[in-house]
Amino acid sequence: MTLAVMAKLRPRPTAAVLRAVFACLEDKREGEVRVRAAQVLSRLQGGIPPRVRDVALTLLGDSQVWVRRFALAVLERVTPPEAGLAVPLEEHLLLDDDNRTETLRALWVHAPERALRLLIEEAGNARERPSERSILFESGVRAIFLLGTCGVKAASVVPDLLRLRNGSWAQVFIDAALDDILRAEFRGRTYPPVSGAPSSLVEALRAELPVPTSAAERPADVLVRWAIECAGQGTEARVRMALAAIRRVVGQWDDEHPEDDGPRRGVAAMEDWLCAPSDEAARRARRESNLVPSQMSAPAAFSASWSLANGSRCIPLSGPVSLEESDTYDRALRACLSSANRALSGSAWSNGAFGTSTRAQEQLSPPEGVRALQRAIQEEVLPWALGTWDPVRDVRRERSRLDASVCSTR
Repeated sequence: MTLAVMAKLRPRPTAAVLRAVFACLEDKREGEVRVRAAQVLSRLQGGIPPRVRDVALTLLGDSQVWVRRFALAVLERVTPPEAGLAVPLEEHLLLDDDNRTETLRALWVHAPERALRLLIEEAGNARERPSERSILFESGVRAIFLLGTCGVKAASVVPDLLRLRNGSWAQVFIDAALDDILRAEFRGRTYPPVSGAPSSLVEALRAELPVPTSAAERPADVLVRWAIECAGQGTEARVRMALAAIRRVVGQWDDEHPEDDGPRRGVAAMEDWLCAPSDEAARRARRESNLVPSQMSAPAAFSASWSLANGSRCIPLSGPVSLEESDTYDRALRACLSSANRALSGSAWSNGAFGTSTRAQEQLSPPEGVRALQRAIQEEVLPWALGTWDPVRDVRRERSRLDASVCSTR
């Protein structure tokens, strides 16, 4: 219990802390003690000291899956990158099927080019969904998601992903990864200055988060107040804000439940509506996103799924929403953002998920989660509001163009 509290407190790597944690790691009888001690090492504040890195390398041979998983989380945080860690990580990939994703994530930090090649190979394991649970298949889906998080650094494997997507069960995951990579490329380009005075939406998006009204106001409620001020500019702005928040957390579901592509199909349906709004597209987006996760899901995945279900209700079923509308759609946005913040902090509703996580995901505090969601919304909605580029329509068009180009070369 002491170790569990230490992990939540994220202690500094003082001599006293490391001496106590290292002693717990030597306990060969109590696997849970070693797991909690390894978790503390993965949650230390600041950089990873060399002796912690060395201990993490020895823990890769532990019999407990979670000890190895947290050890890999430690190695992922080693800075600056160490090319010398590439060989032990590649060797570990051959030995530890339960931690393939975590090993590849750490390898990406220390040897990106070698990791990209292995991630594409891993992604190929998700082409066909097996009739029963398969570690390789699940790792393949997670590899696709990880490629998307690599951004422009994964641009060189876009042709490989395009070839992999056709006829693949994981097509919706691959499309999402491609869009994430292309979106990062668009974001890194230089655009001409926007002429004219900033719109009220641009000004609202650029505004700082409001000051809490009281000490009792939750960080998520502060974010909601800021978002509703922005969403007052109309339907499309509200839907784009919800979509940006959902996109920031939907990977929590992919990581925990890679066998279920429902949330990714829901996100794609919301994008379809933004590209071509219609009553039929609105109904389809609502239907595809209306997912009710099992309460035995991991808390982060549970909340991410509810963020999607709530966010899709920002889409009106008939016609645009006027500025004088009722607060129905604002309530949907509120529920979407609140669920997204819970997904990032790993907390469950009071009567929510009862399951436990199967992955060693990094969790943010509620204030950190709020800031992460605000950044995600600003990065995705501001370019559209300014008229420089569209993070939904332009990315879709670019993916279609690249896909046609790959098909024509076959």
